[in-house]
Amino acid sequence: MRAHIFLCMLRYYVEWHMIEAWRPLLFADEDLQRRAFALVDQITV
Repeated sequence: MRAHIFLCMLRYYVEWHMIEAWRPLLFADEDLQRRAFALVDQITV
């Protein structure tokens, strides 16, 4: 049981670090908030 919990936690730890390291390569939308506000402006007009 302890080994299973350890492996699950290790997987999440590695996954989080890989996502952070690969963020520039995975096309993270850094301008999401501006585009969301533009969409709201278009809907309310």
